[in-house]
Amino acid sequence: MTFSHLTIRTRLRLGFASVLAAVVLVAGIGMYELGRANDATTHIVQANLAKIDHLEEMSDAVHVVARVIRSIALLQDQDAAARESAKIAAA
Repeated sequence: MTFSHLTIRTRLRLGFASVLAAVVLVAGIGMYELGRANDATTHIVQANLAKIDHLEEMSDAVHVVARVIRSIALLQDQDAAARESAKIAAA
């Protein structure tokens, strides 16, 4: 039996079923790809956040060392300079 011998009702049902199947297929592919994109974005954000935290810690340590070196250069008291030198080791 060919398509032209089918009744209108059967043709409409087949047409609607094919359109519905295509929509479901496209929606499924879209949901899968959105999940993959979300996973990739989450990975990027988490990796960059860790790098930013390390960068902030390093920047703070550099600022502490710079201030302590300036203080040591200005101090006349050796005991106070030794205390400031301990801050460098801690940083």
